[in-house]
Amino acid sequence: MLNKNIAFFIASSLSSIVSAQSLTTTHLYCANSNGTDWSWAQKSNGDYITLTGYWSSLQYGGYWVGYFTINDKQADLLNQCACYTDSCLNYFPHPGNDSNSYWYLIRNADTGQFSGGYYTKFNYKPF
Repeated sequence: MLNKNIAFFIASSLSSIVSAQSLTTTHLYCANSNGTDWSWAQKSNGDYITLTGYWSSLQYGGYWVGYFTINDKQADLLNQCACYTDSCLNYFPHPGNDSNSYWYLIRNADTGQFSGGYYTKFNYKPF
């Protein structure tokens, strides 16, 4: 009986954590490593790529860094991005809602890995 209560408590806690992160969508763009050249990511049919996930931030090197967390299924969309073609080797995927977005990274929730590339260093917690 005690094991069932512990399992229920853990499941309830995890459910609360997941629901605390509200899912949203954002567009995807590809940019070179210093952020001087970028373009919106498109599928082979010309449609823009959008990702579903949630925004968060962490402190790194004395600054805050914003990132967009996605799962493995969403990460598969990154393979459709022109960032991974031979002509764009050194380009990285970035999440963003418009052309004036700050520079954020992408984090895969299933692997814990972050995308590479340029990112904005904040003096405050952006999310």
